[in-house]
Amino acid sequence: MQSCIGETRGPPYLVVAMTETRDNTGPTPQETPEPRTSSRLDLNRLRGRAIQIMALVAIGAFLSVIFTAATNQQGGSTLDRFDRASLALIEFIPDPPPMPDTPFKDVNGAAVSLKDFRGKTVLVNLWATWCAPCVKEMPTLAELQRTYASEDFVVVAISVDKDDTRDAAVTQLADLGAGALAFYHEPSLNITYDLKARGFPTSILYGPDGVEIARLAGEADWASPEAKGLIRAVLDGER
Repeated sequence: MQSCIGETRGPPYLVVAMTETRDNTGPTPQETPEPRTSSRLDLNRLRGRAIQIMALVAIGAFLSVIFTAATNQQGGSTLDRFDRASLALIEFIPDPPPMPDTPFKDVNGAAVSLKDFRGKTVLVNLWATWCAPCVKEMPTLAELQRTYASEDFVVVAISVDKDDTRDAAVTQLADLGAGALAFYHEPSLNITYDLKARGFPTSILYGPDGVEIARLAGEADWASPEAKGLIRAVLDGER
């Protein structure tokens, strides 16, 4: 006879231990007592382990809080809290390159360098008339300049346009910035290389001591709350 679950008449998973008695009443089921004592011991062990795990988690969390507080007290920067929204691409470099003294020209053709702005918080912006993202963000840079015009802060917008389009760049900056931004020009791209810029637009933030604080390659909304918050924090001495 084939063994098939579908051909059995009773539940195939029911197993009953049988024992014979000396009378003719036939076999009767023998009940097996449950190992209650063993089950209780296992349950107590599980509870004990759960309590140990919870205690270890609590200790780990406590130590994490202590470590974070100690790190902040040792001078860890908190400016990275502005690394969001329109400033999502901003970089805070631990060991930034020094501020270059590469010369460029102001609107009158006089030679200047970034070191002429020492003592101020400086946001350098490399841009060009042919760069659509540069043109798009320029009004927000002008707004940022107007917001902190009464403080030691300046946006230094340096055009990298060629000499034959310089006049067009002067006019465009005046229109985009509504007169809030001064014009600077460096067509040789030397300052682009010395600033280690990867493209346009590139914005680099320096503290009053001339040390780079942060940089952003690409377009940003410099009139956004996070951008204004970053400049405010730096003006207040945060690093």
